[in-house]
Amino acid sequence: MYPPLHLQYLFDSQKDTTVMKCGHTMRSQCCNEMISRNKFSCPICSKSVMDMSMIWRRLDEEASLVNHFYLRCKRIHREVVASKIGF
Repeated sequence: MYPPLHLQYLFDSQKDTTVMKCGHTMRSQCCNEMISRNKFSCPICSKSVMDMSMIWRRLDEEASLVNHFYLRCKRIHREVVASKIGF
């Protein structure tokens, strides 16, 4: 869940504000809370608020490892079945 959008005009606010990558402005405290909850998109336009390339790369690497492990287990399973039936 996103932090609430405040109806106060941010440029009159005495609290720190952050201009996100998409150009929208949000209170810094709310932006930090949003990121700490693993929400990385603007609550107004849904664009990423930060460069996600490193996170996507890490997810691709993890998916590759899982796929490699799955294929290895599948090969081992085939070998065990083949040895049981005498191939």
